[in-house]
Amino acid sequence: MAHRPALLVVLLFHLLVAGSHGAIHGLVPVPLPDWASVLVLTTTFFGPLADVVLDGRDHQLGRVLFTASMAGAFALGVLLHFVVESPDYVHAVPSTGWAVPFQVTAVAVAVTSAAGTVVGLRLGQVR
Repeated sequence: MAHRPALLVVLLFHLLVAGSHGAIHGLVPVPLPDWASVLVLTTTFFGPLADVVLDGRDHQLGRVLFTASMAGAFALGVLLHFVVESPDYVHAVPSTGWAVPFQVTAVAVAVTSAAGTVVGLRLGQVR
């Protein structure tokens, strides 16, 4: 429980960045297929939030699920933004005023989800 602030800091920063990226998705617009929306909401938002709550209650699965959610968010974000050519691919976004913010926040989401994965793994070793 002593390391819980690290989880909260990385979670809050991740949610801020991911929320900004999601808002830009709507402004470009870059709609996601239903299956991708479900995965993004689960791995990027609901999963990490629920997992921090579990960790705060000293539930053994809290950090494991947090780490898995953040790793899933990282993998999904990298795949959709940088690997698979689709409307969500960073270089496929129309050259509007929102193209650069879309690209910057896509990178930032990858960085924060990777950071969350690392923090979760490190704290899992401490426990």
